[in-house]
Amino acid sequence: MIQGYTSSKIHLSHGMKIVDAIERLGVGYHFHEEIGMFMRVLNDTPARENDMAEAALRFRLLRQHHYNAPSDVFGCFLDKNGDFKETLRHDVDALLSLYEAAYLGKCDEDLLKSAVVFTTGCLSAMAENDQLPQPLLEKVEHALTSPTQRRMKRLEAKLYISIYENDEDSNHDILELAKLDFHILQQMHRDEARRFSL
Repeated sequence: MIQGYTSSKIHLSHGMKIVDAIERLGVGYHFHEEIGMFMRVLNDTPARENDMAEAALRFRLLRQHHYNAPSDVFGCFLDKNGDFKETLRHDVDALLSLYEAAYLGKCDEDLLKSAVVFTTGCLSAMAENDQLPQPLLEKVEHALTSPTQRRMKRLEAKLYISIYENDEDSNHDILELAKLDFHILQQMHRDEARRFSL
């Protein structure tokens, strides 16, 4: 499923979205080897610097998989004063992606600390002013409640299934696998609880 996304930079972009969805939906353990291979290819491929959403997703995936992803990749999205460019304020996908990535910053990465403040402010303002369609508003509110890295993986999977289901770019095969996997796991927990209560 993931192997086909390693042949070109265009495919890498789609592959990153697939890997992100698979992991957030809690079924990444089924694709451990494929994800590992994809991450090696992603790490060895230079980043494109003109798309904030893609750059932030790439950064987050690499950091989550313990690769050394430098935060200076976001430098090209700053203006001459060192602030994030105004054009980013209205790009919800870029803001969400940067928001999630910024929470993987290290103590000495001031740029990522600034990114947290910038994205939180922009996304909160959009959510409060009803500027977003419902599926996108759900994504924003979900992220602002707590970034992905701070959530329990199984709880994140349960919450993310309903969000991903309403995403127009969702992969229906992955979604069905996630639902089935979640129900099987839930049934296993019920069976265990029943055995212990006898």
